[in-house]
Amino acid sequence: MEFSKHFNQMLEERNIRRDWVDQALEIPDDVEDVEDGTRHYIKISNRSMNTGTAG
Repeated sequence: MEFSKHFNQMLEERNIRRDWVDQALEIPDDVEDVEDGTRHYIKISNRSMNTGTAG
């Protein structure tokens, strides 16, 4: 999967490691389909992460 420049900037600004995102997408604890057409991949850890992708 290829990510946008904005996405990568947000990871850097928020100090989110890329491998955390990969884990959330590959092995999510939950997946939510949202009315706006996005899908949220949720990974629960000591630092909660909610990763949304366009549908």
